[in-house]
Order: sequence, then C-alpha cells, then structure tokens
Amino acid sequence: MSLFNFISYFNIQTNTPIDEQFDILLFFLSRNSNTAQYVINIVYPLLLNPLSNLMNRLAFVQTISSIVSTFIHKIMVEKEIVLFGIEPLLRVCGAFIEVFGNEYIEMVKFAIYILKNGFIPNYYSAILYVIFNAMHANGDFTLSLFDDEVHDILINHSVL
Repeated sequence: MSLFNFISYFNIQTNTPIDEQFDILLFFLSRNSNTAQYVINIVYPLLLNPLSNLMNRLAFVQTISSIVSTFIHKIMVEKEIVLFGIEPLLRVCGAFIEVFGNEYIEMVKFAIYILKNGFIPNYYSAILYVIFNAMHANGDFTLSLFDDEVHDILINHSVL
C-alpha cells in the first residue's frame, strides 16, 4: 500500500510522469490482482496528465480499462460491493471519457446506474463529472440514456 501512496504522491509532485510509474503499476498488477483496487485510487492523475503520453502506453491503458470494466461488472451485474469505493471508479471513468472520448463512452452507463440506484449524496459530483465528459464526447448517445428518473434526479439535486 505504501508503494502505491508513494507513486501517487510522486505523480502529484512532478509535472512529467516518469516511465517507472507506469512500469511499477503494470508489474504489480501482473503479479497480484489484489492490487487492482489500489491502482484505481491512484491512476486518475496519471490519466489526466497530458504529459503521460497515454497514446504510446497502450498496455497501461488497456490494463486499467480492463480493471475498470471488471469492477463495473461486479457492481452492476453481480451486485457486489467493492472495497475501495465507487468515487475513485467514477473519477477514472470520467478521465477515460475525457481523454479518449467515444472509445470509452460506454462508461457513462455506470455513472447513470449509480445515479439511479440511490448513491446520489456521496457521489453526485463524480457522477456529474462523468456525465459532463460524456456529453462533451457524444451528447446524442449520453442523452439517449436519460429517462424521466434521470432527469428528475439531475433537476432536483445539487452538488452541495
């Protein structure tokens, strides 16, 4: 755990992520799948940093995407509770949509699932972050997911 805290701290302290950050994360993920929950908590700044050069880090992007998809499936389909919390997962979904656009637009379905299943007070700003990025990437697709319940929730809740 402290190694992941170090990597996250180091990323915040530097403008340019170093290759070793990505290598260490991939190494630990390949050795121990239990580290995936910790990785979700720290990859958000790496995903959003334009100096991360994610287009040239296909293995990293695919690995993180696979982890996110696995946790989304556990929550939405298997109705499992994840240990690390939903907010970091929502943030990473929003970052994927922000950086890669339509390639990961399906992740907005997770935010709408969380919105419709009563998790609003704890995760509302993270949900709005995902929806905002999805609207920017593909507004027609995102709006097609809205029903009366989603409209009602979005109209009647605030970010406070």
